[in-house]
Amino acid sequence: MKREAKEKICANNDCDRTFMQFKSTVKVCSVGCAIAFAKQKSLQDSVKVARRQKKEWYDNNQTVQVLANKVQVSFNTFIRQRDAGKDCISCFKPLKGKFDAGHYHNANNHWSVRFNELNVHGQCVKCNRDEHANLINYRIGLLERIGKDALANLDSIANETRKFTRNELREIEKKYKAKII
Repeated sequence: MKREAKEKICANNDCDRTFMQFKSTVKVCSVGCAIAFAKQKSLQDSVKVARRQKKEWYDNNQTVQVLANKVQVSFNTFIRQRDAGKDCISCFKPLKGKFDAGHYHNANNHWSVRFNELNVHGQCVKCNRDEHANLINYRIGLLERIGKDALANLDSIANETRKFTRNELREIEKKYKAKII
């Protein structure tokens, strides 16, 4: 059985000629275009390698703060999924539509409980943003949800100094990305 030739456009970017392709592996119209195409391909491959190396370098050299912010996104997404269908921790109204993952102890000042699930609960935007977390009612809600002993423990560890390493933050991010549905 004989194969038919197909008319193709030369793969060399600098050539606009068409040619008859007898084999599916032939992509160029001449030897000169084959050499030019190989150089273009080599350049493209080296650009891909350079981009991959740059991304690896960036991933390995991110600051702890940048990594913590990335982890915070995954963590907050998990909290929103966990608390979907519950009431706001502060005003006790049903959480509908978009809502925040509100921290009882501020995430920026209390790193020891920043990623603690007992410290973060679903909170309506009004309570979290407009009323600055509505902390008095948040505490009442926490007492109902986690109990007096757990809240006392949370308060005691909130003021401990905590510094995360890059690897710890990467592990926390992996953990919460796996928990997200």
